[in-house]
Amino acid sequence: MSLPPYSSTEFIPLSHVEYVSEENTAHPPILFIHGMSSSKETWGHILPALKDSYNVYAIDLQGHGESPLGGDEALSLDKIVADIHHFVTEKGL
Repeated sequence: MSLPPYSSTEFIPLSHVEYVSEENTAHPPILFIHGMSSSKETWGHILPALKDSYNVYAIDLQGHGESPLGGDEALSLDKIVADIHHFVTEKGL
């Protein structure tokens, strides 16, 4: 997959919640991504139920929930994908 050429300083810091087992790092990760006009709170009821079997992450996309909208750059699908890719890379998922 080819990602847009964004510099690391242009990534939006995505607000997120995580339930990560420090005792069992072998738990597989699972990432929840909400739909448009929603937030990570969409998944709030299910995340605690999965934390014993998975390392669970739920993010707010750019301009949703607690994540900032960003700078002057227009919000685009390519930018959303780049932000998610950056989050996954930073978390080592």
